[in-house]
Amino acid sequence: MQVVSVITGQANRAVFALGMLIMVTSMQRPIYACAADWALTPAVSMNIINDDNLFLATQNKTSTWESEMGVSLGLSRKMENNSLELTQRVVGRHYDYQPALDRNDGYTSLQYGYNAERCSLDVKGTYARESTLTSELADTGIVQVVRKVTQSTISPQFSYQMTPRSTLKLIYDSLDKSYDALVTEFSPYKTQAGSVNYTYALDETLQLQANATRSDVDIPDGAYGYPGLSLQTKTDNFQLGFTYTYAEDINMSVLYGKRSSHDEIKYLGYLLFPATNSNGSTYNIVLSRTLTRGTVRLQLTRDYSPAGTGVVYETDNATLGMQYSFDERNSINLDVTYLNQKPGASSYSAVQRTYYSFQPGYTWQVAENWSLHAYYRYVHQKYDISADAAESNSVSLSMAYTWPYYHF
Repeated sequence: MQVVSVITGQANRAVFALGMLIMVTSMQRPIYACAADWALTPAVSMNIINDDNLFLATQNKTSTWESEMGVSLGLSRKMENNSLELTQRVVGRHYDYQPALDRNDGYTSLQYGYNAERCSLDVKGTYARESTLTSELADTGIVQVVRKVTQSTISPQFSYQMTPRSTLKLIYDSLDKSYDALVTEFSPYKTQAGSVNYTYALDETLQLQANATRSDVDIPDGAYGYPGLSLQTKTDNFQLGFTYTYAEDINMSVLYGKRSSHDEIKYLGYLLFPATNSNGSTYNIVLSRTLTRGTVRLQLTRDYSPAGTGVVYETDNATLGMQYSFDERNSINLDVTYLNQKPGASSYSAVQRTYYSFQPGYTWQVAENWSLHAYYRYVHQKYDISADAAESNSVSLSMAYTWPYYHF
């Protein structure tokens, strides 16, 4: 399938110039000052990847080498009650298989924190301009059509300690996603969610929780891949649960509840079918253990969320993460992901998808600021309408260097 070129010679030179600028400025002697000053942190990374099925296709698999060059710049400031951190990262990617896939991806993140005696405020925002070849795999599995995607998020969170035992937390999450593509390929969508969480501590080891969430999903055009078709979904979700700490190194958090969803499908602004109501269960279970030299974490979730194909899915997701350090310089890690996506109650053209990945890795801290990382990743994907499953094997070797903080 035809793909578009998303990188130019000027962009390549811009990445190179930025990398050289960071290297030159990093050679200057750092000026240390008090903690309230601004701190600048440049970093550079290089990565080589070999993938035997780049597009995760069931037939006509494409094997390629991918090289990545990334530069980033972090700006932060920490004061007594406030903290601010801004990070800008640019990654240039080159594929030996087809130069038309070459591109520059940009990522911006902003985080602000405020802490007082009984309340705290955290605000996180991100902006990314990348490709569906790397951004959509876990969400939708659609990587055969390569297009540019723009994504922005904002998430403020306010916490207030009402009493020594009880805490109230207010959370708002917003996501806006758009594509440089026809709506028959990828559909833009927006999501908003507001949550109220109440926690009451029975003792030092056991806390009870109640969580209420109202979320809205708006797919303004291209729902189910049809131009002019829109989908609006409103969901109320109420969960009860607890957090338990055992022997100071084992933590368990369980939230289980019920959702109630209301779907409206419209064509050119007019209600096409009667509104659809559906109900289902939701959960968020986290089990973690702190080891002498590492951690193990297992998370199980079920949510009701959209994808770039213009469909709202009920997704069961299980992730297992492990990290273990042999010494100060050598460590291993393991990441396992499984998800099963089922189309929502209003869907009539979507299919069910099963996806899982297995990724062991090794990290060597060569020096104080130098690190090497290698991993192997296996990916498996299957749709219920297809008799064949798609598989991918990839290996990666990366090197990263982060300069010490430079204060001014």
